[in-house]
Amino acid sequence: DIEHWVAVLDGPVDVVSIPESAESYSAARALGGRTVINGELAEMLFESRAYLLDHLLSHGRLIRAASMLAARRKAGRTRVTIARQIIRAVAPPRLVTAYRKRHPVQPRGLPSWVDARRLTAARRDPPMWSLSPRRRWVEMQTAPFIGPGIGFEADEICAACCGVDNRRPFADVDLWEFVLSLPAEVKFPNQRPKPLLRETMRGLLPDALIDRRDKTFFDEFHLAKADYATLKRLLIDSLQHLKGIDYGLLRDRLEHEDMRVYELQWARNVARVHAFLNQW
Repeated sequence: DIEHWVAVLDGPVDVVSIPESAESYSAARALGGRTVINGELAEMLFESRAYLLDHLLSHGRLIRAASMLAARRKAGRTRVTIARQIIRAVAPPRLVTAYRKRHPVQPRGLPSWVDARRLTAARRDPPMWSLSPRRRWVEMQTAPFIGPGIGFEADEICAACCGVDNRRPFADVDLWEFVLSLPAEVKFPNQRPKPLLRETMRGLLPDALIDRRDKTFFDEFHLAKADYATLKRLLIDSLQHLKGIDYGLLRDRLEHEDMRVYELQWARNVARVHAFLNQW
């Protein structure tokens, strides 16, 4: 339903999978539900721990930093990996930036038909490592507030079209103010995912749920929903060509119909852009 939702929303949306949301909202409405409560933003609020080591070392909390590094070592991280993390956390930003430029890290799952150099050049925001180690943690913790909220706006429109209201408890302003005010050691006392949220729910939810170590993945669902016919029509037959996309190689990948999840998501995102451009 790419073209339908691009027309309804008057633009491409890549933050939230609107067709997937529509499927869920429609199912809820068919069962008589009028309000859908979801867990969006929980990861950003309770699991955004990037640059935690930088924060601890730059503020002199060495005991906690040593404990965290020991836990990483016990979890299987090599000494070389840990040494690199320490150097990045304490080295001058200019030195880290120079190293990153000489040894660029490719975005996860970047397809072969996307020009990585053009993708990197298109970024306008300075990378986190170019900032002072004392600023990186704060910038990362408040990053969800930066930029347009078109994903949420599109999701609200989608919910309204399906006849339900969407509510996000983890988007509560008071909750964000409280969690952001906590020291890093309280928010992340160990290496477990979302430790603060898990322990807060202790006694309110069954321990079997709180302590579960498995995780539900939706890879097979996304692969089963792959609509290669529509992707071919939008990406290959379009008169529009985006710079940085090798359409010949993209055609070959679509013809084989064996894209993995990340490559398929890239193709869908580009297809949304094409669907929007094709309206004109």
